Amino acid sequence: MASLASLGAYTDMQVGKLLASFCVILYLIVFGVFFLLGSANGTSFETMIALGGPETSDVTEYVHLAENMLTVGRFEISSAFGPEYLRVPGYPAFLALMLAFFGTLTVVPFVQIIFTAGTVALIYLIGVRYFPRPIAIAAAVIYTIDPVIIYSTWVPISEPLFILSLLGSIYCVGTPARRAWVPYVLAGLLFGISVYMRPVGLYLAPLLALLAFANAVSWKTAARGALIFLVVTAATIVPWMMRNYSLSGHFAFSPSSAFNLYFANMPTFEQARTGVSYEQIRREYNEKYFGTQEEDILRSFKYAGEQLAIAREVILAHPFQYAAFHTAKSMQLFIGSSIVNTKYHLYRLGILPGERPHGEGAWGMILQGRLGDAFVQTFTNVPRLIERLLWLLLYLGMLYTTYRALRYRDSTSVWIVVAFLFIHAIAFMTGPSSDDTRYRMPLEPFLLLLGIYGIYLATAQLWNRFRRNGADVLSY
Repeated sequence: MASLASLGAYTDMQVGKLLASFCVILYLIVFGVFFLLGSANGTSFETMIALGGPETSDVTEYVHLAENMLTVGRFEISSAFGPEYLRVPGYPAFLALMLAFFGTLTVVPFVQIIFTAGTVALIYLIGVRYFPRPIAIAAAVIYTIDPVIIYSTWVPISEPLFILSLLGSIYCVGTPARRAWVPYVLAGLLFGISVYMRPVGLYLAPLLALLAFANAVSWKTAARGALIFLVVTAATIVPWMMRNYSLSGHFAFSPSSAFNLYFANMPTFEQARTGVSYEQIRREYNEKYFGTQEEDILRSFKYAGEQLAIAREVILAHPFQYAAFHTAKSMQLFIGSSIVNTKYHLYRLGILPGERPHGEGAWGMILQGRLGDAFVQTFTNVPRLIERLLWLLLYLGMLYTTYRALRYRDSTSVWIVVAFLFIHAIAFMTGPSSDDTRYRMPLEPFLLLLGIYGIYLATAQLWNRFRRNGADVLSY
């Protein structure tokens, strides 16, 4: 890739293409290394990319959904369980398209390289609108080399396409056009597509609509653009809500909120509170209230109301404890180790030799009261400790950037504040599931931009103060 000094002769679009090209070349090399390592262990390529894994894995369920869309024309994991409601059809439709064109899903990692390369270019193109060019380049490059980004591109999971469509929507909001309404229509359409990949985006639409106020010349123009964005987003997702209503009587996009609160938040909180494992708590509640352990059955709209009521009863019995627990787990997302996550999956996929790592992580040790062991676990694994400290530094830099945006209001302040709220909204919705750094991916571009800029500003300020103090000493 060209040096920073020589990039001054390139337009922003050309720099974006260079960064995308760097991503493609790097990932092809990394994927080649993965293939050689896995082959040396006797692992098939299909197994390396998680095809043919456990029936409850994300990849396996996406594959079943894609195959059934093609063969029986219905969106279901299995005819035994009926229509699928929790998972949404965007990514399975992409896999079905790959099967229809190529007859195999082994091409998916290489197609997803294009998705991730597009995301890298968009991070730069969005960043350079509001920050100096070196900041935007640094954010794009760090995103590219994050291990969990590479892993998510390697296997058939929804994140690469979800984040590409999400960032495409945000990029459109700030794009000038002769017809001012066109970028907002495109933004709403792309955002709606991102919701079909991961329904978590649905709850962020009103927040991202506020980005219109970061670019418009008047509040009326911004309000009109935000309204267009929301209307197009709603029009895009309504057909799936109508499908759910016709099949289940529920006019909703997915029962994910109730299911996740019952299946993840509540048992994890009870584990933290009582010391009983979340698996045991989940089994006991499933048997007591539903008489089944079949996750495919429990995640339908049929049980959503009861699941929500059960989870609320448990949580509201200890509201302050749960608030502290949820906040701590949400903040854990900002210092989670992608190295740990990716290494675990590479063992699991048969790419790295030997058995995958076993045993409790630092969080599990804390829940067991083993604070000394948790301290040793955290501070003796140097690479992951350095990674965690760097993420913490980025978070502090993001706080400083937001503070300056609120204190010294300028043309970028609105965008920075919305990005700050977006980052924390994602973290809050992730909550007890924050151990998986895959969930950091949607907020990572914004955390990188704000964090790197904050570090730059703070360093420049400290350097200027040091020079002034040095000059004062010399003059004295």
